[in-house]
Amino acid sequence: MAFKEITDQNFATEILGSDKPAVLDFTASWCQPCKKIRKSLEELAPAYEGRVVIGELNVEHNQKIATEYGVISLPQVMLFKGGQRIETIHGVVPKEKLAAKIDSLLT
Repeated sequence: MAFKEITDQNFATEILGSDKPAVLDFTASWCQPCKKIRKSLEELAPAYEGRVVIGELNVEHNQKIATEYGVISLPQVMLFKGGQRIETIHGVVPKEKLAAKIDSLLT
């Protein structure tokens, strides 16, 4: 499952307008801890294919949404459901914790 590339331009459609829960990974090329979160999400993604949108937003190129949602540190993962932010996960967390948070979106 490929991550959806989320931009300032498609955020409203792909994340807020999705009929599925969404997981949005805020990242940057220089952020080493972000790579750990990305790896965990890549490993988890197949289990959620067709049920959850998993996107990645590069804050270097898409500052509008990052600013709007108060992203001041990376890595940061936001969970959305029904067009609303449900939760924000700050920093590197174990893959199992990410899975539990994603599972909570599906209930």
